[in-house]
Amino acid sequence: MKTTIELPDDLARRVKMRAVERQQKLKDTVAQLLEVGLTRTRHPVSVETMPKPVRLKGIGLDYPQRFGVSAYDARFLAAAESAGLPLTTEDNKLRLAAPSLMRSLRDALRAA
Repeated sequence: MKTTIELPDDLARRVKMRAVERQQKLKDTVAQLLEVGLTRTRHPVSVETMPKPVRLKGIGLDYPQRFGVSAYDARFLAAAESAGLPLTTEDNKLRLAAPSLMRSLRDALRAA
């Protein structure tokens, strides 16, 4: 998977130095450090605790009109409703369109 992350300059410099010391590609060093960090957490993430994927084929086709949102946003609403879970977002337009399916990031952090 490719992704972009923003790191503090000092941390980025230390990770780059570690990659050079180990004669590794930066991406391999970052992957190893993340893996070590995740295995040391108090609440390790495992496949068993992850929510099951939600099948959306044919579901939510009326959501753009029903909620007045884009097709892109409608997929998130359909996933939340199908899974029976609230969608955590700070997108005010989306939260106003379907408040019963939403929760704010602040509320999600409080519940964690």
